[in-house]
Amino acid sequence: MANNQIVPGYTIRQATSPPSRAGDLEVQLVAEYRGSGLLGKVIRLTNKSAEAVNITESGIAPRDSIAVSLATSTLKSGASTIAYLVGANGETSNDRAREQNQHHRTARNRGGSAKLHSGVSGFSV
Repeated sequence: MANNQIVPGYTIRQATSPPSRAGDLEVQLVAEYRGSGLLGKVIRLTNKSAEAVNITESGIAPRDSIAVSLATSTLKSGASTIAYLVGANGETSNDRAREQNQHHRTARNRGGSAKLHSGVSGFSV
């Protein structure tokens, strides 16, 4: 996703919907990567306030996210950043999604660079 390349076994959909607002942030889905078990989203966040805004991974990721990564966490007024969210694909069964989620959490907690969060967000993965 970060390299904007085709990933084997995934379909990529470039988003065409207009951005929406979530407080001081403008949020726009850039792309969606859908595989048999996982769903990845590339989201552009733009600070629309007059002040700098701190963005946390737990503040943008749904509770059941498997992984989340932010290119930058502090946005000056008018600045943008990209967020990458990965979650279970809604087309899988709950048991399989839970199993994949636990597997990825365990792998990431052993030294992966992406932090995993159980934060609440208005964005769906």
